[in-house]
Amino acid sequence: MVEGFRQAQGEKIVVMDADLQHPPEKVPQLAEKVTDKSPVAVGTRYQDEGGINGWTKFRRTVSKGAIRLSKIIVPEARKSSDPVSGFFAVKKDRLQPEKLSPHGYKILLEVLAQVRPEKVEEVGYRFEEREKGESKLGLQHYIKFLEHAAECRLKHHDIDRYVDPRKAIRFGEFAAVGASGTLINMAIFASTQSQGLHYLLSGTLAFAGAVQWNFFWNWLVTFNKPSDNIKEKYLKFNSVSIGGFLIYQAILFLTIGMLGQPELLSNLLAIIGGFIWNFTGSEKVAFQPE
Repeated sequence: MVEGFRQAQGEKIVVMDADLQHPPEKVPQLAEKVTDKSPVAVGTRYQDEGGINGWTKFRRTVSKGAIRLSKIIVPEARKSSDPVSGFFAVKKDRLQPEKLSPHGYKILLEVLAQVRPEKVEEVGYRFEEREKGESKLGLQHYIKFLEHAAECRLKHHDIDRYVDPRKAIRFGEFAAVGASGTLINMAIFASTQSQGLHYLLSGTLAFAGAVQWNFFWNWLVTFNKPSDNIKEKYLKFNSVSIGGFLIYQAILFLTIGMLGQPELLSNLLAIIGGFIWNFTGSEKVAFQPE
């Protein structure tokens, strides 16, 4: 789609599905709505003549939930009743295709965030079930949608001038998984200690359990469920985690044992050091695309 934006020759670009879920007869009306004051026009399922045919109650609920989340996360999305629509038109001169980086299934959010339209016009239409093929929407698409919305919010604040938004989101996801893994670690350690195990054995079991938890959630969420060579990724992730554990211990020994620094400060530095190692190693080694 981004390549289509680059190659388009006209003043206005219309985006729509090719499976007749979006009505071709609405294209002229949609394009006509695009002006200098309204550089984006959205085909909406939720206003005027809009509607949806053939959806289950669950899918309708998910769609409305996505719209609400979009409007909470991305300010520009509040100007449309259907900011996750796949049917829209935009003035070409307001786009910068080279700066678009969609990785979900709703590019309109990023277009709105980039163009920052003063006003968004809308054209109601009825969304039809596809005539051929099946929908491939699943958990990973929803995860990517949330990641994409979060990236758009970072771009809204011009954070992309200083850091890659996608990497920042991944870093946050990795930190959240790590925090939950810490709770797993503590739970295993406490439960095994209550059974009278030696603290070193408890610590080993707790560390091993947390690593398995972290691998699964980082595989599923942080790195979006890569399917290639999963066994190899699993072994590399465990190796990286052991390296992070050794760095954590080394920083503790250096700051407390050799430099005599306060224990809490030393522990914080050790956690940060181990975390940076684990994130970098996971991204560059364990989950690096083949």
